[in-house]
Amino acid sequence: MSAPVVIPPDPGLGTAWRIFRSLVWRTSLASGYASAALIVVATSVIVFEVVVRYCFGWATDWEIELCVILLIIATFLGGGYTVPRNGHIAIDVLDHLVPKKVNLWRYLCADLIAFGFVVLLTWKSWKFFHEAWVKGWRSESTWAPVLWVPYGFMALGLTLLGLHYIVHLVEERALPIFRRPPEGSDQQAAAAEPYTPPSGAGA
Repeated sequence: MSAPVVIPPDPGLGTAWRIFRSLVWRTSLASGYASAALIVVATSVIVFEVVVRYCFGWATDWEIELCVILLIIATFLGGGYTVPRNGHIAIDVLDHLVPKKVNLWRYLCADLIAFGFVVLLTWKSWKFFHEAWVKGWRSESTWAPVLWVPYGFMALGLTLLGLHYIVHLVEERALPIFRRPPEGSDQQAAAAEPYTPPSGAGA
């Protein structure tokens, strides 16, 4: 079982940043727990559908679509919670092949690209939400739920993800690069150390 996410210490970037990061962290944690709760609800709905259909013969047409909507909402709401856990897909084959300082720059560039992608998706999601709200878009199923609900939560989740990326980029990526460690410290020495393969490793 992975350790729970805890809010890291304030890096000392001023009062405005401290308030901003606190709001982002607390919102991300709350959205993560909400995402987990929605998955439990979706699972319960599926169990209900199976029981009433096969035990009582009830004809139902809303459970599957509701679960799809709930899982979409859960996926996007959980995005911000996943960032501090480094839970998004990553390839770490280069981590042990280059010096730590190079890795820091590589992480920063990769996260900037990811942040740009999140910004684009956020803008498109809010646009879809607005159109669904104004035009009254509905699903084409017999249940026909309104579509502004999943689009709205998609946009909200991506917005929270983008805000947490800002905190992540500043504190976890930029500060280790641009805030110099004290002269002669272990951090300064480790940044220049190349990777040394373990004894007995093949070429």
